[in-house]
Amino acid sequence: MENLINDKLKNSKQIEKDWGSVWELEEIKEADEKDPTFGIVSSILSRYSLGARILDAGSGTGKWVFFTQRKGYEAYGIDIVHRVIKRSCEYARNNSLDCKFKVGDVRRMSFPDNFFDVIISFGTIEHFPESSVAVKEFYRTLKIGGTCFITTPNIYCVRTFITRPILKILKNPRLGYQGYEKSFTPNQLFKMMKDAGFKNLKFGILPDGILLGNFYKFIPIAGKYLANFFRKISFWIEKRQSKFGHTSFCIGTK
Repeated sequence: MENLINDKLKNSKQIEKDWGSVWELEEIKEADEKDPTFGIVSSILSRYSLGARILDAGSGTGKWVFFTQRKGYEAYGIDIVHRVIKRSCEYARNNSLDCKFKVGDVRRMSFPDNFFDVIISFGTIEHFPESSVAVKEFYRTLKIGGTCFITTPNIYCVRTFITRPILKILKNPRLGYQGYEKSFTPNQLFKMMKDAGFKNLKFGILPDGILLGNFYKFIPIAGKYLANFFRKISFWIEKRQSKFGHTSFCIGTK
């Protein structure tokens, strides 16, 4: 079993390399109400006492870790990229935030069983073939009665059929290339979380205004106007049905 797990993690170095290039371009910032997941995260946190343990699995530049710590929770972040964890730790230290960051792979975490009250993971499990392995790790490390909130790209959006194939050719992180990536419908996320053992599942499309892509911003002169135009159309579509949209989500409890 150990050898099987090690075989599955052989692509860790490539993931770290790809995402190291992505995070180098991102400034450190904290989550705010403009984020599409803000309302759901805030609602989930409100159900738990201050001091509850919250994990951002695939924490990147740490914005949700900083946010949850400021709200009075015991905030953890794990990411496979050493450099971004170092930057996140420096930001936390410089801003007197008592956050706990760890370099690690979400497919095999060193946290004990039944440790966290809430686990959030946004745009992470789609970046390796063994997505279900990570979801099972979330279930293992979550306390009984804990909540897990996951998002991934949805299959039915421009990114899947146009943007991603182009980015695979260009391989330019400045244009949005993030290495290996796949998509899940809300139903597929639901099934994966259900198979891992989660219950009380809620799933659907998370409106974020990117259904029709966000590459328009790279077009000279008219780019920002086109991006704003297509963003408004994307929001309009995403809010009125449950199949087409950029982001799938699923929430479940243990």
